[in-house]
Amino acid sequence: RNSNSDSETGERGRGGEGLKILIADDEFYARKALAKKVIQANSEVEIMGDFENGVQVVEYLEAHPGEISV
Repeated sequence: RNSNSDSETGERGRGGEGLKILIADDEFYARKALAKKVIQANSEVEIMGDFENGVQVVEYLEAHPGEISV
């Protein structure tokens, strides 16, 4: 399932705002490990959600237009 975090939306790429990403993997622990590694590599990254499959990603993108650039 989606572990979406709530966030304020605004103009991306300005004012030092970090990169917003989605993570999709069918393995729960792989998703969590990847999210941890990404945040360790760049603390300005915001994990918008993690998903079990691509269908969930598409559903998220349809429900939240404009939050993520693909």
